Amino acid sequence: MTSADKGPRRKAEQGSIAAAGPVRGAWIPGSLTVLLGLELVRYGFDYLKFRREAAYHMWSSKAWGISLFAGFYGLLVHGNAGLLAALPIYVGIAADLEGLVISAILREWRADVPSFVHALRISRP
Repeated sequence: MTSADKGPRRKAEQGSIAAAGPVRGAWIPGSLTVLLGLELVRYGFDYLKFRREAAYHMWSSKAWGISLFAGFYGLLVHGNAGLLAALPIYVGIAADLEGLVISAILREWRADVPSFVHALRISRP
């Protein structure tokens, strides 16, 4: 290692995202593919059943948004991809699964269904 590698520029680069290396951590790369697949399946299912996109505004979707903020915070501020980067992927999978369950439960299109429990209440005769 030369003396140029030990300078202040090198130290600054060590704290950057570029120096953090590839995304590693508590998540499996295939889970991102699962999330993307669930998104596509959910949109397709909603369109086939209701002929339009679902607009449930679920609590789990709001939790997904908060976890996305936390994930980006972890990546951009701390420069690592640990639990904070994995969390939005799994919360997103849970939100998409809940959206599919709600779409399967409801008989007709409806907006503003906060959870699958509310969908069960709505679908009761």
